[in-house]
Amino acid sequence: MYIFGTVVGHKRYKVNHKVKTMIDVPKSEQYFVEDRHEPIIDKKDFEEVQKKLANGNCCRERKNHNPLKKFVYCGYCGRKSKFKNS
Repeated sequence: MYIFGTVVGHKRYKVNHKVKTMIDVPKSEQYFVEDRHEPIIDKKDFEEVQKKLANGNCCRERKNHNPLKKFVYCGYCGRKSKFKNS
């Protein structure tokens, strides 16, 4: 993970100007410049977001769960019916 306020350089390079293929550089050979610019958000908020991203909870919970969702099909076409809250 990168340190807050750090700019990373030399992440990838091209083998040749005629080829579009990029090769990743190992982290040991990358350049790190700390405090290069003024941060947009403070360090506390940045760390909190990084923890949430590392947690892996990307799915949201449904507000209205219908228990019949898996069992109701359309009698005409045979597809699963969609429930809309009106």
